[in-house]
Amino acid sequence: MPADQALEELTHLALQGRLTDMERWIDVQSASGDSAPFFAALRDLLERFDFSAIQQLTSHRAAGSAVNGQGVG
Repeated sequence: MPADQALEELTHLALQGRLTDMERWIDVQSASGDSAPFFAALRDLLERFDFSAIQQLTSHRAAGSAVNGQGVG
């Protein structure tokens, strides 16, 4: 799972509708191979141009990791 700071960055990109930057973000963040289902869901939402759902997913994940004490990647 990406760090909260990285998720906040993706949320910001989604709010601005920056498709190419979001694609690049996913490529960089998913390179480690961790959290494959999360990145697959992001790619699916991005292909559908569902920036609102991306924002909700990343905000929810960041909030959940902070609550669970997993704020770092």
